[in-house]
Amino acid sequence: MTETETPMDRHAIVAEIHRRGTSLRKLAKAADLEASACCMALSRGHRAGEQAIADFLGISPATLWPDRYPSSSQGEPTPTKAGSASPKAAVATDKRRAA
Repeated sequence: MTETETPMDRHAIVAEIHRRGTSLRKLAKAADLEASACCMALSRGHRAGEQAIADFLGISPATLWPDRYPSSSQGEPTPTKAGSASPKAAVATDKRRAA
């Protein structure tokens, strides 16, 4: 899949993982995550689970889930869930970037 193709739906992602000989649970455990992390990533969003799936498939998380990773003006992923990061965490991140 290239960056310009239509994103894979959750069923296609699971099918590709199974085609490559593993499961979501095995993938999560290999990434030192809870066994359900990759399952949660498909339905609700779980950043670490999303990253584990993307790394395994060799595709960026933003390509697999473009609605969860809208492009910001700086080209970095932006969280889409309201309140996903506390205001203090956002300020701390901004201070680190400025330093």
